[in-house]
Amino acid sequence: MHLDLIKQELAAEQEALTQITTQLHQGMEDFLETLLQCQGRIVVCALAQNQEAGRKAFTALAQAETPCVFVYSDETFKPDVELIFPEDTLLVLSLHGDSEAHRHLLRLAHENKNTLTAITGNAESPLARVARRHLTASSAENLATLGHLLARAYTRAKT
Repeated sequence: MHLDLIKQELAAEQEALTQITTQLHQGMEDFLETLLQCQGRIVVCALAQNQEAGRKAFTALAQAETPCVFVYSDETFKPDVELIFPEDTLLVLSLHGDSEAHRHLLRLAHENKNTLTAITGNAESPLARVARRHLTASSAENLATLGHLLARAYTRAKT
């Protein structure tokens, strides 16, 4: 019974990795390079439905002792200005990339002059259009796997 659940999870992860492999391009290299240029912390941001993706990316960064913070909430997401510093780079994971919470985050990043990177499912979303670097994820599994993969690549590049 539980083996079926494990098989389903492995199949979803394998499908996400297959999709990402077909999407390897210079944009991923540029995205990773932007993260590597961070002078402060990497602030991983995710809303309610994207928390798993954010948690996977944050965990990979934290395990490598990367200065990072994980900020998540429900649709009323409003991180305080005291939480995010100008030298921080924001890594936002969102399938939609278009909500009031995202608009608040965009205003905060603009006022703070933060570097903004985003992985979204919608390349035309406000979040995607404003981000210095953007990657497109085709599904929630793809979003989580891509965020985790980039975080792991970041930690390997830092060592």
